[in-house]
Amino acid sequence: MIEIQTSGGATYAPDWEAVAALNKKLAAVMDAIGRMEKDAENTYQKYKYVSYEHLAAIARQAITEQGLSFTAGISDVETWQTVTNKGSASFSRLAHIEMVFTDVETGAMRVLSSYGEGQDTQDKATAKALTAGVKYGLMRALLVSDQEADPDISTSSHWIDNDETRKLFWGWTKNTLGLAQKDVYRALGIEHIHDFSGTKKDAQVKIEAWLEEV
Repeated sequence: MIEIQTSGGATYAPDWEAVAALNKKLAAVMDAIGRMEKDAENTYQKYKYVSYEHLAAIARQAITEQGLSFTAGISDVETWQTVTNKGSASFSRLAHIEMVFTDVETGAMRVLSSYGEGQDTQDKATAKALTAGVKYGLMRALLVSDQEADPDISTSSHWIDNDETRKLFWGWTKNTLGLAQKDVYRALGIEHIHDFSGTKKDAQVKIEAWLEEV
């Protein structure tokens, strides 16, 4: 049994030929998906984005055509509660997602990690966190872009994916500024923190400027 551990996940396969076959199939999936058009629009904050439903439909076809299966589940959840501007309770979830691509012919598996955040005043925070984690996990694992290819765009992971940086950032917005997650997204003009293309410092400057205006 071949076992390859990396900082972002692991690969398990019966032999090196199966590892190569899995990599080849994943490369074919990436090529098949290519660039995706933004199909949905946030009418409140006035920006377009790639919806989970659109991504899932295209990714499912590309994955299954290569003889791969895909599963995803929550391995751990962090929960905290805030109060909205109207005084009602709002629940936030940070879900650690494990995603698995499996070659149905050889049994070789690629296991990857992702994070998803969700906030809701009722009972949908966990579902939102799972959806966000799978969506952005897939987009990054398969290098799915909604932009034209640009040699100046970095393909490294987002700064929010670093555990310590993420805790410091959300601690700053929540404990120092007293902002709910949705307020942070509104300040940055995004649907999800991974949509913000700037640095952590850029995000902080933009949030502070937004606070001065509201």
